[in-house]
Amino acid sequence: MRALAAILLALWTMVPAAQAGALDGEAWKEMLAGIDADLQRRSGEVAAMNAALPEISAKAQASLADCDNMLTQTLLLRGLAGENPWTMRTLMFRFSGLSQRLDDASRRIKLLKDHLTRVKEENAILREIRRKGMDVAYDDATVNDLAEHTRKLAPIKAQVDVLQARVNQILVQFETLAGQVAGARNELVKDYRNVFRDHFFVRTHPVMDTYGAVLLASVTRDWLSDFPRFAVPILAGTRWIPLLLFGVAAWAALLLLGAAVARRFSLLADSDLRHGWALFSLGLAFFMGARTIPLTSSHILNILLVTAAFAGGCLMLRRHYPEGALGFFFAVYGAGMLTQMLNLPPELIGVTWPPVMALAGWMRWRAGERSVAARLWAAGLAALAGFAPLAVAAVQAWFILRLMVAAARGLKKLLADAGGMWFNYVYPLAVTFLVVLYMCWVLVFMGGPGFVDYVFEQQWELGPVKLSLEALSSMALLFFAVRLLLAWVGAFLEESSFGGKPLDPALSHTLTTLCSYVLWLSFFLVGLHQLGLPLSGLTWIASGLSVGVGFGLKDIINNFVSGLIILFGGSIKKGDVVQTGKLIGEVTSVSVRNTTVRTMDNSMVIIPNSSFLRGEIINWSFQDKRIRLTIPVSVIPGTKVKKVRKILLETARENPKVLKDPSPSVVLRQLGKMGLDFELYVWIEDFRAKYDVESELAASIDQALQDAKVTVAFQGAKVKYKPKGSEEAQRQAAREALREKRHKVFSLVRPLRRVHMRAKWGVPAAVPAEEES
Repeated sequence: MRALAAILLALWTMVPAAQAGALDGEAWKEMLAGIDADLQRRSGEVAAMNAALPEISAKAQASLADCDNMLTQTLLLRGLAGENPWTMRTLMFRFSGLSQRLDDASRRIKLLKDHLTRVKEENAILREIRRKGMDVAYDDATVNDLAEHTRKLAPIKAQVDVLQARVNQILVQFETLAGQVAGARNELVKDYRNVFRDHFFVRTHPVMDTYGAVLLASVTRDWLSDFPRFAVPILAGTRWIPLLLFGVAAWAALLLLGAAVARRFSLLADSDLRHGWALFSLGLAFFMGARTIPLTSSHILNILLVTAAFAGGCLMLRRHYPEGALGFFFAVYGAGMLTQMLNLPPELIGVTWPPVMALAGWMRWRAGERSVAARLWAAGLAALAGFAPLAVAAVQAWFILRLMVAAARGLKKLLADAGGMWFNYVYPLAVTFLVVLYMCWVLVFMGGPGFVDYVFEQQWELGPVKLSLEALSSMALLFFAVRLLLAWVGAFLEESSFGGKPLDPALSHTLTTLCSYVLWLSFFLVGLHQLGLPLSGLTWIASGLSVGVGFGLKDIINNFVSGLIILFGGSIKKGDVVQTGKLIGEVTSVSVRNTTVRTMDNSMVIIPNSSFLRGEIINWSFQDKRIRLTIPVSVIPGTKVKKVRKILLETARENPKVLKDPSPSVVLRQLGKMGLDFELYVWIEDFRAKYDVESELAASIDQALQDAKVTVAFQGAKVKYKPKGSEEAQRQAAREALREKRHKVFSLVRPLRRVHMRAKWGVPAAVPAEEES
């Protein structure tokens, strides 16, 4: 058919040349023979389509009857579902499966229609060629040849028209039934929004009084009668054989993939990882099969498969969670999933969930996790107060958040051990994927398709700005994409090399910074477009900035312009050793706002960029990162200069941190007051070793000079005590001190005199008057 179309198009363009005698007669005969062969082939294809149409029509009618029967059953189940978001979500899955089943059943009919349409287009081309030939007065032989082939197309055209009418009739039936399915699903989605809101955000009557007890008994009886009548047909109508075949094949593929990854990272010996991956891949494989095979997915089956996948994830990641409590939280999560799988009404959840939370909180309290226990008890109290479904959903979202954090920790450790491109490229992508996956899980699994549609349809207008959750979610995804791209750009520039030499770190940092500004500016402009704000509104922002510069933003603009000058000027780059005042350190980052410097005591100093342009800055590594140290040494007069120079040079060369090129040098600066003043000049690679090298050289030089019996010159300090006050006050203070000293001496001599008198004269010694008194 394609060959015929090509020949007809060639005829359309080449017949005028034939009219002028430019087309060779043999070539014209070959083209006509090709047209005859294609016409015969086309006649055979149309005959084959005519023969196959009854079988295709019979299968299509059977599929239509089957789908119509399933639609009727689903509408009947709608009456048994009750006002529960989980059962209504199952019905939405069935409506989606019906739509997919109709598309699959009508695919052959649509292909047949497309084939017939192409045949009619080729017929139209040949008729147009003949009409054009009559208009431009071809010669008689050409017109007769074209008329002959046009007559051969007439029966083919008639058969095509009959086939096309029958095909269109069947397609109309498919479209009618598909419209009924879509209409029923749309009505269900509208009802689902109200049911979802009432189920989660409308307070039910607590079971704390007589009315609550009666209401609970009535709701329980209804649930016991309705749930089996709904669940049994759903499970019986599941296509288990195709699901089993798809799931086993997908599971085997995932197991082989996991084995390859484990072999690459040497993880085959980890039994928890092997068993966890087997369970995780089992749930994931069958979940993919349930979502792929029409009329298979249901809320009950999805919960079982997702729970199995999460169980495998907990088994793989439990060692990466610091508290080691993922198993406990999975048990709590499983209890919540059980309430959803059984489609328990809110009143019944309000009775069963508080005891579960009380037991779980008591277990965490005994384990020493007081804050976790308090949160679990709060969820139990919320369920008891009438918000049971919301409490269950909050606990489940908390568990998934903990699981994602544990997955991020495990991936970080695994990829950090692998190193290189694995950590730089794969880890940012993995973290971004985990964040997006968590957001999708909260919206899709907890809310459901109807909830997602309802949420993303919400829109608020604030002047020219149109706020919608769809726009905000797009901006959030774009934000993570920009972060991921920046991480990849930084890693690529750090590992890049030109001519076998790695890229300069300062240039890499500058290019990364410029890329970040370009990407974030693009993100800002795309965000304005997503919010519906025209770019002409930036003129108002520029006007506001001009006023702000005049009133208080001049320092910010000054730092911004200074940052651009520093980035493009190259006077200060990342990795340079700079000194401003008494501060000396290494530049770790340069942005348009400020420059960050790490000092030798590992403290980070943030300096505004305008300070670098106003003040005097010493760049120790502007052309070279090496710095020179000066070690002063003074010896007593009379010491041999050559001897001291030799000692200093040998000591410097023995230090491993002193560079050999440039080599150390010694100069005699002056003949000082105390002796000979020398200076030792050495070069080191890293400025952070400055004080260490100075200390090591000073200690080595002192020891070497002592061994060589060379005396270091130093000036002794004489300290003289000078009392306070005038000279007369000093004399008076001296007299008082002497009088006090005499008093103490006489107080010791008087008792000795009395003892001496009694011993010599035998008479009592005279007692002083003050003693008698």
